[in-house]
Amino acid sequence: MRTDSDQADKDYTRGTEEILRCLIEHYDKTLRHLPTSPLNDWIQARLDDVYIPPCMLLMEKYKGSFKKTNTHVTEYKAVLNNQTFIQGEAGSGKTSFLAKLVMDWCSITKTQQTSEPLMAKETHYAAPETRTRNSTFFDDLTTLKGYQFVFYITLRNSVKQLEVLEMIKEQIIDEIYSSKEDRERAYRLVNDIIKNERCLVLLDGLDEWKRPGDRQHLPTLVAIYTQCDLVITTRPWKLAEAKIPDSKIKTLLLLEGVHEPFDVSLRILRCRNDCTNSNGVDNKHSEFEAYVLRNNLRDLLASPMLITLIVQTWAEGTELKGKRCQIYSILLESLFKKANSEEDHFYETPFQCFKGTQYIKPNIEHLNRFSEAAFHLLFSEERENYLVFGIEQLKQYKLNERKDFAMRAGILSAARKASTLRSSSSFSFVHKSVQEFLAAYYIACYSHVIDEVISVYLINHENSYLDISEVLIFLCGLDISAANKLSILMNKAACECLVSLERFQDIILKGYMEAVANEYDDVRLELSHFFIDSQNIKDLHNIWARNIPTVRCVTLELEDDCIDCYTELESECIKNYTKLESDYIESDTELEDDCIERKTELERDCIEIPTEVEDDCTESPTQDMQSSIASSKIASRIEFDLTSCDKLKEIYINGESFEVLIKDSISLNASTFPNWIVLHCEDSSPVLSCLTRIELKRVTVCSTWMQKLFNTQLTLDHEVNFKLHECIIIPSVGDELSPFSDASITTCVNNTFDICDLSGECPGLWETLFDLNIKTLSLFTDSMWRVNYTSSLSQSLLSLKQLETLSIHVDAIPHDLWSVLYSLSLKRVAVSLSGEFKGLIIGHADMLSQLNFPAHVFDSIYIDVTSHPDLLAAMHGLNITSLSLFCSGESLTANQTALLLTMLKSLKKLYQVSIDVKNDSRGLWEALHGIHIQCLNIGLQCRCFKVNHVASLLTSLSSLEQLEMIRLYVINDIDVVSEILHSLKIKSLSLVQKSSIYFGRLDCSFIFHAPNSLNERSIIITLYFDFDKLEVTLQSLFQLFSSLEVLCFMEVFPVS
Repeated sequence: MRTDSDQADKDYTRGTEEILRCLIEHYDKTLRHLPTSPLNDWIQARLDDVYIPPCMLLMEKYKGSFKKTNTHVTEYKAVLNNQTFIQGEAGSGKTSFLAKLVMDWCSITKTQQTSEPLMAKETHYAAPETRTRNSTFFDDLTTLKGYQFVFYITLRNSVKQLEVLEMIKEQIIDEIYSSKEDRERAYRLVNDIIKNERCLVLLDGLDEWKRPGDRQHLPTLVAIYTQCDLVITTRPWKLAEAKIPDSKIKTLLLLEGVHEPFDVSLRILRCRNDCTNSNGVDNKHSEFEAYVLRNNLRDLLASPMLITLIVQTWAEGTELKGKRCQIYSILLESLFKKANSEEDHFYETPFQCFKGTQYIKPNIEHLNRFSEAAFHLLFSEERENYLVFGIEQLKQYKLNERKDFAMRAGILSAARKASTLRSSSSFSFVHKSVQEFLAAYYIACYSHVIDEVISVYLINHENSYLDISEVLIFLCGLDISAANKLSILMNKAACECLVSLERFQDIILKGYMEAVANEYDDVRLELSHFFIDSQNIKDLHNIWARNIPTVRCVTLELEDDCIDCYTELESECIKNYTKLESDYIESDTELEDDCIERKTELERDCIEIPTEVEDDCTESPTQDMQSSIASSKIASRIEFDLTSCDKLKEIYINGESFEVLIKDSISLNASTFPNWIVLHCEDSSPVLSCLTRIELKRVTVCSTWMQKLFNTQLTLDHEVNFKLHECIIIPSVGDELSPFSDASITTCVNNTFDICDLSGECPGLWETLFDLNIKTLSLFTDSMWRVNYTSSLSQSLLSLKQLETLSIHVDAIPHDLWSVLYSLSLKRVAVSLSGEFKGLIIGHADMLSQLNFPAHVFDSIYIDVTSHPDLLAAMHGLNITSLSLFCSGESLTANQTALLLTMLKSLKKLYQVSIDVKNDSRGLWEALHGIHIQCLNIGLQCRCFKVNHVASLLTSLSSLEQLEMIRLYVINDIDVVSEILHSLKIKSLSLVQKSSIYFGRLDCSFIFHAPNSLNERSIIITLYFDFDKLEVTLQSLFQLFSSLEVLCFMEVFPVS
């Protein structure tokens, strides 16, 4: 038994060593070399000679989605983490990165010299003297040494497979071994290897793989393979479409092409036969750099695939002008030339990108048939054949008779199906992007397929609008009318799915730029969700102008440094302008025209940085460019028209430094405010009737615009939330700088208007309420916030003719506002002060019906100290426990005093009276004489009340036989406190509660044993002081207590 076990171990070791050796040889043959020309797969170079490490960034989860970070990934150990996804656009270098990873693993793993790779294709090597030093990025090869085996899988070749193990068998084992017996033995051994050894599986092209069935969204490894790590590459849209749970994404990386694209172009040139020495390569590369900058091709160099195309076409004498469709037209022309070198020109070019081509017209029938197949395969319901297909599909689309031409040209590529019993081949277009360009060409020729085919495809395949993004971008350069039509369908699908909306915006932006590059005017690409930042605002502003009726959501996020973005651009323009001016002076005759043209372009760009300028700000640009650039930001204002945004539901704006202004047509001249971005509405009604939510941070808003918006919201059948954070609200009158406003405003059905979390105010805020059709108004504020702009609030409250119910929750109410609240003819006015006092304002007898509310709704009743006799009579004998007297007491007549005293004595359950009048009088204190209360509050809610008639107060105090507590707010001195304490004939004093400083007040509670008549009783007096007068108040208190000549003990404990 022991011998059998030893033999099994030896067989396993020998078998794994054999597979390892064969695997390394397999990779050495298939991955060590890369094509250096998209036009000719047979021209290849060593991977090490042309490879440049990619620009790879870590993505982190943020608010339910993954966002790009600034963390660069430069080591394999950051990539390999159980299950890692690498996303990147087509041609961004995903496959090259995996190939380099595999070859690095081979170099660190192999233990014996492998055979030289087969030279079946023409391989170009960089001359030794022209080779560049290898990068230090991803040089931690010891990380790869931890994997005994690495299995590289191309998912497009396994669209019918679900199990990763089956893919390994089909793509690797069947390629290594030819006999059935060897394959079966290797199958069993690979299963044991993945089960027992630490392995790395690389799955390349998830976006090119279609799951068999509807359940699984990823190729699967059974749970027993616990030592196996996965790295999966894909285009970004696939992660959203596949709905992969976050728990399965251990690490998500974003591949954005290469760090230094000109390093890649230099390496490619070094591998060409016509670049044999270092000086010649450097000179040629300098010419290439100048060509790229001259033709605005720099943005295209992020993609390694396009880098190779641009370099090779330029090296062969063909110049590109920065249009994606033009680049792929040249690619097609070069492919056609290899199969048919007949030349002919278009006399009337069907598409702009075909202008000047020589080999497309003679092969137009081939192009039409290839494009028809490309379209129908791409939009096929049989998703397993949409990229890789067989001879049946060639026959179906009548390509079988054109197969030889396609293979010679390189438009189609073929691969042997090694695992089948019969010899057969699978076919695919040379690159998915080529198939997408051909499909776009077919749509441009036969636009009816948008309604007949694509509309059905978008309905049947969820989130498929992302899958066809490249088709739309190409179509924008071929036929803008068809692209506009297709964008409507795609935008509708995006709005229904609500997935990857920012990604869809990127698609529309790229399509817009392609259309502009091809000189189309009527660009009407549809977009409903706008995510605007400092980088894309100019292009999105142009797209917005054609999408006003369809806009549903606007998010405007300005970074801290975005305000300077135009300034930086302007400075760069100045520098380039100056340099070109110098170049022009020093240039020879041959360069004169080019310099003049570029100089004129830069002058225009620098002066016309503004996208749109208000009529009242428009001025003819001066000849002095420096002064033009130094002009106010008003000259570079960008305006977004909200007038006809009938479908707009959500607005989110973060203006950072108040660079955003929202106004209407009757607002004060916006040019007086140095805002960079302006959102405006014309004088139309209703305003944004579909709006459900708006959030503004550090934004300048005109009160008249807000007033119109609220006026519309109060007529709607749904709730609307409006949040302000550190915003400036400009009133219609006056131009003084207003303080920040923070508030959460909600309008509800039945004309309900709530203002919550109010921690700042300005006249403009209250002005927005003026003359609105509000029936129920609630004002909830920060617990320590007070009404400061009483006049503005009062005017707005008096203008609310339909108002029935008012609730105010503030720290304190000024006397002027008390008068206004009392004068309102409403059904109900409720107040809550300092979070402690809440009650109802009773202005007339009809309002007494409010007392039928449950007791917990209010604590006190507020009445004017000079209330009408009818109200005082109606209150006679009611079950009121707490009563507050406000407004002015100095005008109280003797008759009013008598009526008030009679009413107070009739309230048998009255426990507490609060005096919060503007000014006192003798009559006020006489009205309290002999009433049956236990608590008397003086000046707690108005905070500006001062006792002037102390003698009358003391007389009434002595008559309050049931009084147990006095709470007094001290303003400037403690003379009143001294008079009260002396008049009560204090016997002893002691501290009953630790003093505490909080929210700007000092609470001190004491027990005074005072003989009153023949009885001795306790009275608790609580004194309230302003925090900024604390030190003076404490000194005065100690002097007072010393003068009383009684036992005194006092402590003060600050509370943070």
